[in-house]
Amino acid sequence: MNRVAGVFTVELALVLVLLSSFFALQVNYMIAVAKKGAMDRAAYSAATLMAERRQFFDDEGYICGVNGSDATKCNKLMGEIRDVVTGAMARALSSFDPNDLAIVVEEYIPAPPAAAYTVRSLGDGSGCDLVSINNSAMDSLSPLTSKSRRLPIYQVSLCYKTEFNLLGAIDGNPFNIVASSISFARF
Repeated sequence: MNRVAGVFTVELALVLVLLSSFFALQVNYMIAVAKKGAMDRAAYSAATLMAERRQFFDDEGYICGVNGSDATKCNKLMGEIRDVVTGAMARALSSFDPNDLAIVVEEYIPAPPAAAYTVRSLGDGSGCDLVSINNSAMDSLSPLTSKSRRLPIYQVSLCYKTEFNLLGAIDGNPFNIVASSISFARF
């Protein structure tokens, strides 16, 4: 009888270890999905803000001015985007740390004779593998207006280094959650 009880105890311990590991991975996944959802909403809000500047704020639409050399305008706009994103993330996640967030704002204007591309970033985006909108395919993806002009395209990408990663805790590497949103300018 003692032998049967001992075998049962060992099997129970192995099954409990397996079940608790599965439960911990599920909790890790749920936390990552919640953070990803909050980041998707924040990226969408920021991209919409970029696209609606001309309509609501009497802005000519360029991130850094018409010729791209207005550093004051760039810094002001990036500060506003950072405030919107960090405010949204702080409301959605109680453990949000703005120091772990990277923001990349891209503008692609397919205007003749040549397309204009501008990118600005805040934070450390290393290891995020963000996809850029700077390629020739964007010309054909941009919708035509009633005046046969192509609409400017804006992309806001967010990268957040998450602190809760059971798999990464073993080797000390937290993982990055990435969210991007694209919007077209409104005329």
